[in-house]
Amino acid sequence: MERVDLLIKNGTVVFREGARPANLAIHQGKVAAILSPNFVPDAARVIDAAGKHVIPGLVDPEGHPGHSFPLDLDFQTESPAAAAGGVTTWGIMDPSPRMGTKPFKKEVEPSDVVSFHEVMQTAIETGQENCITDFYFTPQLETEQQAEEIPQYAEKYGLTSYKFNLNAKNAELAAKMWFLRRTGLAIGFDDGVIFKAMESTAKISPPGIITIHPENFEIVRVFHQRILDSGRKDMKAWSDRSPHFAEAMHVRQYAYLAKVTNCPLYIVHTTTAETLFAIRRAKEEGIEIYAQSSPTYLCLPSGTWKINVPLREPETMEILWEALKKGEIDTLGSDHVVAHGSRAEMDVPGDVWKTVSGFPSRVEMILPLMLHEGVNKGRIPLGKLVEVMCENPARIFGIYPRKGTLQVGSDGDVVIVDLKRRVTVKNEMIHSRPAWTIIEGREIVGWPVMTIRRGEILMDWPEGEPKSRIVATGKGEYIPRRPGSRFLM
Repeated sequence: MERVDLLIKNGTVVFREGARPANLAIHQGKVAAILSPNFVPDAARVIDAAGKHVIPGLVDPEGHPGHSFPLDLDFQTESPAAAAGGVTTWGIMDPSPRMGTKPFKKEVEPSDVVSFHEVMQTAIETGQENCITDFYFTPQLETEQQAEEIPQYAEKYGLTSYKFNLNAKNAELAAKMWFLRRTGLAIGFDDGVIFKAMESTAKISPPGIITIHPENFEIVRVFHQRILDSGRKDMKAWSDRSPHFAEAMHVRQYAYLAKVTNCPLYIVHTTTAETLFAIRRAKEEGIEIYAQSSPTYLCLPSGTWKINVPLREPETMEILWEALKKGEIDTLGSDHVVAHGSRAEMDVPGDVWKTVSGFPSRVEMILPLMLHEGVNKGRIPLGKLVEVMCENPARIFGIYPRKGTLQVGSDGDVVIVDLKRRVTVKNEMIHSRPAWTIIEGREIVGWPVMTIRRGEILMDWPEGEPKSRIVATGKGEYIPRRPGSRFLM
């Protein structure tokens, strides 16, 4: 075998089917060979992964850099945070006013919502100049024009996945909610727009797919007012204002529309047993539907903090773990958004209504949380983690086998994992802006200690160091998908 650029030796290489000791050779950014431990080719650089596991780079299907702050700034600070969490490919979900155009407006107006033809080149260039992970886009739709132009977007930009934030569907409610305008959603939409988008997306499938944030805010507002009137201000009140059925009813409704239009459907936040039941029923009807949850919903109970969709009860978390183990949850995503300030600036103890929603560091904690709560506690094997955090999102979003797997010819995206590393989380460790985490003080066992993107080391965490180091010198690549094919090399 000829000399290669990088050799990772003595590690245990993990696939969805299992794991085996092997040496991994990477050359010119691609996996060149998976070798027996006894075969050690000449390499420009050798990394000894003895006692550690080697997994594919994570594909995070849901991040929101640019939602509340300029896209270039968020890419500069949050893509290193993603790399610290083992992410090498990031699926960016943003509406048209948040695609990097200048000047950045703190709150958008209806006139700011435009065709993606006007913003996509800027978005792609902004990512290529500022993001250290590879990335693709899932545009958030609001207008009939956008829905009708989907085949054009697919052909010109390789955009094959799209999102509807159903909590922003009602225009009157959306106009009153500052946090929706802050994230770039300004005008609302009706079912006709969703129907047209599904029709358009079905034409480019596979891998065309519509994703939805299911949460009926017309129902939520009723519970919100009732809880306000009751005088409750505790953190759990935030979860109680968004009942389980408000999520599940959207899944039932739009799964049927997906059936009518023959459009694949992806549920971005699967957080309740009722939602899982609705997804099972849809699958029984032959609907192509996928479920995404998040380590946030698996590991943090209601009362911890306020986000949308809200955190759920411990008994619901256990149902989600069981669904993940059984294959009813297909993927996990971070839903990462840059927070609006330090914890002291956001938290109003004893008053959930004055506390600012959202918390940082979600993307860099997705892998440590899953290693600790999932793998090391025996809830799922490491192969299942690879399935739901690497391979499945790559397959669903049309970038497999270039991404999401370790096989010859795939991109050399690798995470080296130390399942025994024991670290007490401190805010000083955090790369995300602002630098704090909701799990400060919690001891986590199992950490990514090196992240490699196309053969380049992005993150390194030597033994004994207090935090990981970002060492990337190159930039990420935009990954266009191919309409009509779920496979990409």
